[in-house]
Amino acid sequence: MTSRLFNNKRAVSPLIATVILIAFAVSLGAVVMNLGSNFATNDPLANQKECVGMGLKFHDLNGPQITFSGSGADGFVEFVVDHVGTEPIPKVRFRISAAKGGSTQTFISDLENSAIEPGYPLSKRVAYNYDTYGIPKQVEVIPTAQRNGKDLFCFKNSATYTLP
Repeated sequence: MTSRLFNNKRAVSPLIATVILIAFAVSLGAVVMNLGSNFATNDPLANQKECVGMGLKFHDLNGPQITFSGSGADGFVEFVVDHVGTEPIPKVRFRISAAKGGSTQTFISDLENSAIEPGYPLSKRVAYNYDTYGIPKQVEVIPTAQRNGKDLFCFKNSATYTLP
């Protein structure tokens, strides 16, 4: 019985063997590329799973709710942002890009007591020195998450307002 099984000694043709090997190599390459794309990315913010569900936007009541008041060292900015995400935000960072003397200045403040629950607004008044930083051009309120005890800024989920 075994002699009958091996009497017909025909092998796979070289052309079919080559096609099978190429198909195997392409599929293996696709698997490796897919696995590798999870480890190496050009976007450093892409893997911020802590930021999922955090989203801010300026409260809109006939325009964004942001006002610039005072002058010089006694200036301040008041704003209201709404949490439009699904996860609590433990803290927010306030950032102003301003123009002074032909250069761009950046004012940054990590706001105390700025935790926001989903669906709720946050209203803050932040001291701002117009003499030091200049005329505000853009305002951002950035949600801050935590990773291993360090702050992680969720720039993609921030509320941004550019002054006209």
